[in-house]
Amino acid sequence: MSDVTDCKLLELSNRLPQPIDYLFFSASFEERAYGICEQLWKGCSRRFLCFNKNHLVYLQESVNRFKSIAENPTTISFDSDFPLEIFNAFRDIIEQIKTQGRCHVGIDITCFTREALSILYFLLRHELPKGSVITAFYQRAFLYGRSRKGGWLTEGVREVRTVLGYSGSVSLSADTHLIIVPGFEYERAQEIVDAIQPTRISLGHAIVEKSVSPELNLDHENFLSKLEALYLGPSFDRFDFSCLNPFKTRDNVLELIKTSSNRNVVVACLNTKPAMFGVCLAALENRSIQLVYAQPISYNTKSYSEPSGQVLFFTIHVS
Repeated sequence: MSDVTDCKLLELSNRLPQPIDYLFFSASFEERAYGICEQLWKGCSRRFLCFNKNHLVYLQESVNRFKSIAENPTTISFDSDFPLEIFNAFRDIIEQIKTQGRCHVGIDITCFTREALSILYFLLRHELPKGSVITAFYQRAFLYGRSRKGGWLTEGVREVRTVLGYSGSVSLSADTHLIIVPGFEYERAQEIVDAIQPTRISLGHAIVEKSVSPELNLDHENFLSKLEALYLGPSFDRFDFSCLNPFKTRDNVLELIKTSSNRNVVVACLNTKPAMFGVCLAALENRSIQLVYAQPISYNTKSYSEPSGQVLFFTIHVS
């Protein structure tokens, strides 16, 4: 339940403890999107290609490429501007899956948006028959956003909203404790703080020895210092999290909220998908946690990341 396996991409198919029945993956402008599907699709009964239909202007090429890689994938399209549409699209497919009894579902979490990934996991966790297994796969990045000085991933924020399935327990009369799991995206973090207006902000600091890659130079200290300097009202504190181990991130978040007193607890993750998965695990274990997502206006579609050829995966048992 708490083990994370790390291996080379080309070794992945030989490292699986059991065959996968259903595989979910997402179209993307990132080259990282394809490797895991290429390694795993042949052993799956059904393959599900997911994509944001409102972004087809730069995703159509990826959709076509996936269709040439994986034989007859079932497409799941939705408009990422409307979270309920994402929820319903995934729910309709999972309704079909669960009628077949317990199963092993694989998710290549590498290129899903954090919101779509959270919704997909929520539905799988609640709808799959007991005894089913969910395995999440993630191809690590070697570099991020190097096309501009200092790098960039996204620009602008369209909306800050609650993630469907993770509404938490919110009291209108209570103060708010905002927990941010940061990455590169300072602008998104700032928009989240402005939207939530918390009285306490806990900023995550990635464990150095567990960072995605030494070459990435995420510079969390600079990120945290800039955010602390911008807001004079809230109290600030810090906590550690793992970029690669969702179970450590889950445990650290759950430990942190024990100090929230009677505040509302809101969590925003701007880091890797394994870290996002850890936040989801925490929120499903402690239902008082509300997850929020800051939807970007634009992505660095030209040089968002470079693949490392290294993969990690971990397994959740549905009980």
